[in-house]
Amino acid sequence: NLGLIRSAPAGKEIVAGVLDGRNTKLEDEAELCRLLEDLVGSVGADRLWAGPSCGLEYLPREKAQAKLRHLVSAAKKVGA
Repeated sequence: NLGLIRSAPAGKEIVAGVLDGRNTKLEDEAELCRLLEDLVGSVGADRLWAGPSCGLEYLPREKAQAKLRHLVSAAKKVGA
């Protein structure tokens, strides 16, 4: 919830679960970019940590790695 994230006290770092760790469906990289841009605009890149919503241990290794590659690529594009 972006509203809750915006209301986080100054100085607190935010960990945003932007990858669905319970589903093998690969997130759209453009959508990840939009989400990360919103988050960076709300709290700043210096306070933001992006990752999966939970552990990826139950996903097939190839799917988990693909999800993480998309996240890294989106974060680099956004400067997060």
